[in-house]
Amino acid sequence: MTSLVAGLVLFFAVHSVRIAAGDVRADLVARIGLMPYRALHGLLTLVALYLVVHGFAEARMTPVGVWTPPR
Repeated sequence: MTSLVAGLVLFFAVHSVRIAAGDVRADLVARIGLMPYRALHGLLTLVALYLVVHGFAEARMTPVGVWTPPR
């Protein structure tokens, strides 16, 4: 479950950079270039996607009872 949450946080953080920290993105693009930035963004997205899929598979193996219906 930890890797699922970590993957979701990483995925949303990577995709929120342009909205929340546009200046940081612009500085990073100016420092390393547009194509390396896109490669880094893609790599982090793939890592996040792997963590989400792996975490979901782990979570399915140990289900958590959230609600039990009354009799």
